Amino acid sequence: MTRRSDSREQPNATDKAAREALQRLTDENALLRAALAEARTRLGEAEEESGRDPLTALHDPRQFRVELERVLSQAARHGTPAALISVDLKDLKAINEGHGRVSGDAALRHVARLLKSLIRASDVAARNGGGAFSLLLDHLDADSALDTAERIARCISAHPRHRPCLGQARSDGQRRHDHARRHGRGSAPPRRPQPRARQGILRRRFGLPAHPE
Repeated sequence: MTRRSDSREQPNATDKAAREALQRLTDENALLRAALAEARTRLGEAEEESGRDPLTALHDPRQFRVELERVLSQAARHGTPAALISVDLKDLKAINEGHGRVSGDAALRHVARLLKSLIRASDVAARNGGGAFSLLLDHLDADSALDTAERIARCISAHPRHRPCLGQARSDGQRRHDHARRHGRGSAPPRRPQPRARQGILRRRFGLPAHPE
């Protein structure tokens, strides 16, 4: 009688130990999930406080507004020029739908790297959400800013993936200095259309109205 009772109790004890072990694993898994959720929340808060876009590491919209106010205040006090360039990736939706969100994110990071390579360390690049970017070019006149905008458009068109662009934003004085160094001090850089006319050329090149309202 005792042997039969022991044989019945052994499986019960094994089942009980297994259930207890499974419960411990379930509890530990719940704790790990809670800790992971808290870590993600803290990471998001830290990224928000840092003023950086988590995907591209560029400035986020809030930090960009801070930088914009700084540059506008400086321009009002000292009369220094500045330029704002907007970049919009119109094909981002097609990339996401045709190749997946991972490919779209890769395209955004690639364009962000190109933009950073084409501006100076003192300039500001930000992602405004989606495929919209903004560049704030301090101490840069309208003509030099148009040069930079055209260079950026050419670069993104010619380097769709993983190829760097060369050249950074240059002021009008820097352009004259570079031209004189290459061609001699007696020569002057060729005359170009005025900013208003060049804006029309640039807008027509990308299918936009020549003179926006």
